[in-house]
Amino acid sequence: MDLFKKLDFKRGQVMGNSIKNSGNRREDECSAEWAEEIAARLRAAPLAALGSKPVSRRDALGLIGLGASVIGGASMLTSGPALAQAAKPYKAPDGKGRTLTVSVWGGPTEQAFVKTVVPVFRTLTGANVVFETGSGGERFNKLMAQGALASVDVFINSGENVFQANRLGKLVNVDKALVPNLDGIADWAKLFPYGISYGLIAFGLVRSTQIAPLKSWKDLWRPEFKGKLGMPGIGHTQFPMMLITLAEIYGGSASDVEPAIKKLAELDPVVLAFFWGQWADSAKAGKVLVVPDFNYNLLDAKAAGIDFAFDFPEEKAIAADNTMSIVKGSPNADLAHAFLNVTFDSEVQTQFCAEWRGSPANVNAKIHPKIEGQVPLASDILNKVRFFDLGFIATKRAEWTERLNSQVLTKWK
Repeated sequence: MDLFKKLDFKRGQVMGNSIKNSGNRREDECSAEWAEEIAARLRAAPLAALGSKPVSRRDALGLIGLGASVIGGASMLTSGPALAQAAKPYKAPDGKGRTLTVSVWGGPTEQAFVKTVVPVFRTLTGANVVFETGSGGERFNKLMAQGALASVDVFINSGENVFQANRLGKLVNVDKALVPNLDGIADWAKLFPYGISYGLIAFGLVRSTQIAPLKSWKDLWRPEFKGKLGMPGIGHTQFPMMLITLAEIYGGSASDVEPAIKKLAELDPVVLAFFWGQWADSAKAGKVLVVPDFNYNLLDAKAAGIDFAFDFPEEKAIAADNTMSIVKGSPNADLAHAFLNVTFDSEVQTQFCAEWRGSPANVNAKIHPKIEGQVPLASDILNKVRFFDLGFIATKRAEWTERLNSQVLTKWK
């Protein structure tokens, strides 16, 4: 068995960590006329008077244990001086001669921003955009290592990493008055006062179409999959959520993951992966029949000739909502808010998700014809996915990772 298939790779090994200047790239499918049309509509749109709305379920989870200062900051999304403002046209910041730096995953996610958000943002503000790319863990660690003057303005990462970044004082609350398009965002996407999800993807069971649909996470232990199973690497962003789910299935809980650790040690995966490309060759060769992964990865996998399907387990799949936030101390906070406002526009969301392949967060966005029937609306799968307390997971990940490395990974080698 070669090392690529059996070692627990560090996140980002495939993606690398590069900075790419995308501000002048015009490979997007969205025309300049389309970008100008959207920008003109955004300029003419009134700033909506903010109504008083209850804190969403996700807000409540996100605020656990954060203290009164952050809880008070939650009003940035629901109340504040903007309530008294009369509706007025949106005024985009002047970005001429300025550059906005966005930290994001490379590959399809970066390209989705380049092709859809950047053309509108540049037309609206005149600002340039550069992307700092790499794995979620690499970019989080880089942000943590920087002082008061961060190298990025917009930080896009998993909800857990954004939670941690805010807890450690690296982010600011989003000013809803400067992002009027947040009025169209579903409650599940309003993760915290300091983070908003641009879309929803599901992490569940991916299997060869040569086998019948899977019904439960317990199917991973079916005898016929022994020696034909792929698993996420121990450091995968979704592993703690999967650990909690398995603990509950086998008699434990989020506070008692011992049953899940014992069950996981019984498996013998032939591939450990952080990205679908790391199990692709084994799947093509028939050496992998089942692997937990994201639903949006299937479109790329199928394009690569891998005939796999996604199943929602009866215990529910794991909701993964990628989160946008604004870095504390950014000299371009006004541009960062404008970048968020463009991203959350309903038409931009429709185009963006056609490239990214996830479900849009704006309730008025549609599924683009190019991915129709392949990507669902978020509202169609909300009852099939589960959200987790990211604050609790953030406090337990290090402990769980150590136990998984010593008690599970050693059994898998």
